[in-house]
Amino acid sequence: ERGLFTGGRPPLGFDRAPGKKGYLVINNEEGARVRLIFEIFLETGNLFGTLARLKQENITTKRFVNYDGKEVGGRDFSMSTLWRLLTNRHYLGEREYNKQHREKTAKKDESKKYFTAKAVWPAIVSEETFSQTQKILVENHVKYKPESWKRFNYLLTSRVLCPDCHETLIGMSGQGKLGTKYVYYSHRDWRSKCSVARLDAEHLHRIVQ
Repeated sequence: ERGLFTGGRPPLGFDRAPGKKGYLVINNEEGARVRLIFEIFLETGNLFGTLARLKQENITTKRFVNYDGKEVGGRDFSMSTLWRLLTNRHYLGEREYNKQHREKTAKKDESKKYFTAKAVWPAIVSEETFSQTQKILVENHVKYKPESWKRFNYLLTSRVLCPDCHETLIGMSGQGKLGTKYVYYSHRDWRSKCSVARLDAEHLHRIVQ
């Protein structure tokens, strides 16, 4: 594995290296924005406070030009987009593989195991900054105890945005075939064609606490 960038648009802070497929270079203005976001999070110690500061200082997501030549992006951060930025190992100069299996420790199929490799682009934040950020995120995750709630409180209704259509999501619940109750955030219109059909509410609350 050579640590190349393999598709999609580069995350905030990076641009594609001209003439070098799979390589990224640091966008200086955006890179400074990324470092500031990490600094603000370490200062506030939570996602809610960080989002408020980002909005106050007009710090937005990456702007880019789509295939139609139209400039898009540059939106306010949501809980999900901020969390993805703060946990993105691209900023350490690392490339993740089999990311969908990151939380799974046992994998008989070696080809599906999660691992990281040194990337062909430089880091934007230090190992210390990134590690401190992950520590706080984990600690905040542990503090949340949903079983202590008699009724689920959808704290993030109309505060979570769909990454595709950017509409706000609302709290909903359902029941599985075995009677298990589950809670989630989803679009008001169940016919939505977005790639994100629903977000696990309990998992999301653990992240933002």
